[in-house]
Amino acid sequence: RLHRASESTHGRPARAAAGYPRVWRHPAALTAGALALVAFGIAIGAGIVRYSTPEPPAATAGVPAPGPPRPEGDRSIAPEMLQGMLQAARTSLIEGRYGEAIAAYRAVLARDPDNVDALTHLGLIVALGGHADQALATFDRALAIDPDYAPAHLYRGQVLYEAKRDVAGAIAAWERFVRLAPPGADRERVERLIAEARARR
Repeated sequence: RLHRASESTHGRPARAAAGYPRVWRHPAALTAGALALVAFGIAIGAGIVRYSTPEPPAATAGVPAPGPPRPEGDRSIAPEMLQGMLQAARTSLIEGRYGEAIAAYRAVLARDPDNVDALTHLGLIVALGGHADQALATFDRALAIDPDYAPAHLYRGQVLYEAKRDVAGAIAAWERFVRLAPPGADRERVERLIAEARARR
């Protein structure tokens, strides 16, 4: 289902688990269905411009930022530079270079600790490594900053469904994604996932 979505979006299937760096090979790793979400979810995030640009200060006022501290005397990063860093991280993730992707997303967070794109996709990599609880906590942190960040709901639903066997929670997350995503094939695919999950429940 979503595996085919990733093929049509990027012209090639999502990388198999064998392509992971050794540190991410884990017996509790998510199934191939979760792996297919890499390309699918990244395409969604890349297609919605505001999701990959830094949030203005007013949008994150009052939200705790437990991420890495900003270096003393460091200036805020220019939006175009941040965009380039996120694109480089996204490319590494799509192509299965997970170590590079982690380093790139951490570099973004060192400058912008509340960046929901970086937080969400680091959470995805953690999930692919089999650490479902840590991934869910990371998604929740991203959603505390921006409750309308669609990819975080998408990935959160998949982790709940595949790793935690929480069908009701997964359906709720996917329904939230459907409400946020623009009309089109991606939203229709997730609507079909919801219907299948309801039937299996």
